[in-house]
Amino acid sequence: MSLDIGQVLGGKYAVERMVGRSALGAVYQGCDQVSGQRVAIRLIDPEFDNEQVAAFVEADLRSAGRLTSDRVAHLVNIGFLPTGERCIITDYIEGESLASRIKRQGRLPEAQVARLLLELLEGLAVAHAAGVFHRDLTPNSIIIGPAAQVAGDHATLIDFGICRLQAFSGNASAAKAAGFETASFQYLSPEQLNRQRDIDARSNIYSLGAIAYEAATGRRPFEDNDFSDPSVVALQQEPPRVEELAPESSSPFAQLIRKAMARSPNVRF
Repeated sequence: MSLDIGQVLGGKYAVERMVGRSALGAVYQGCDQVSGQRVAIRLIDPEFDNEQVAAFVEADLRSAGRLTSDRVAHLVNIGFLPTGERCIITDYIEGESLASRIKRQGRLPEAQVARLLLELLEGLAVAHAAGVFHRDLTPNSIIIGPAAQVAGDHATLIDFGICRLQAFSGNASAAKAAGFETASFQYLSPEQLNRQRDIDARSNIYSLGAIAYEAATGRRPFEDNDFSDPSVVALQQEPPRVEELAPESSSPFAQLIRKAMARSPNVRF
């Protein structure tokens, strides 16, 4: 499923270019022809476009749409394509994903990672206070780019609510068939991998710790592991210590990441 450049959706949103893919489908940059606002047009591939998934996604999106933090991309609209498929319109955030930044630069300086963490925690705090948590927090769901009237690059969370797909059986092949890339398992908390029902905001703390680990070391926590059963890896193995992969890291910073990635939610922050 794709859109044509120049196509106008709902008589309002003009498609400008394709910018990538989310777990659910293609993502395009567009423009609101009424306001001039730049938007992201997020498609939902047909295999995910059923009423149950739609109900989950739309509920999360509407909750996320009420968040007021500048660190969170806002929901603009939920609509349908001329062919009947759903699409999601959100803020378009200028910049590059944290995944791209790490791939391009390798290990990031500790001070930069710490600043990005504080900004991401600011956005998550607003979300958690509203009873919303991010269900697929990875470096691809973090955009690094300029902020209005502020010097330097800043972090914005995207894809709140877009990745609420829970119809997988706990293994990599089934989850990938449901739209998750295997790499996403590197950032899912043990309780998410075990499909526990009482998942809460502490799961996001684990994911953020795993993201900080990758940003600080240049590699994912369990990069050398076979993810045929990812829950076993997350529950029974420890990643290499940050200090081993990034000797310049300070001890308090390494300990912060280790605490955030504790297997038990009760041990995390």
